[in-house]
Amino acid sequence: ARDLGGAFQVVDDLLGTVGDPGLTGKSTSSDLRRRKHTVLTVWAAARDARWPSIWDDLGRGDPDGAERLAREVIVSSGADDHARELSAALHDSARTHFTHPSVPEPLARALVALTDTLEARSR
Repeated sequence: ARDLGGAFQVVDDLLGTVGDPGLTGKSTSSDLRRRKHTVLTVWAAARDARWPSIWDDLGRGDPDGAERLAREVIVSSGADDHARELSAALHDSARTHFTHPSVPEPLARALVALTDTLEARSR
């Protein structure tokens, strides 16, 4: 369940930063404006020297411009791709755990179906 919970959080962070609000019903501004530390922002910070300045500008001054630049850096740094790869690995690991012989078959099927549904949400 830990892997599925981690995957859920990574997907939520992706959708909350670079998702399509028209499809998800989720704002892509709130996480950035609140300067929420996510796998995306941590990855971008480690790979782009502009990130500290962008981070300072988020939530104040020109938040729209800072958000736009933050998303550009997230994409150009590969943070979104990294998050998708991490999500896929966590989903795969969850499936492996859920299909262990110690997990009753009906429960395993339900947990794998839940995992599949969550993973499809990230696309």
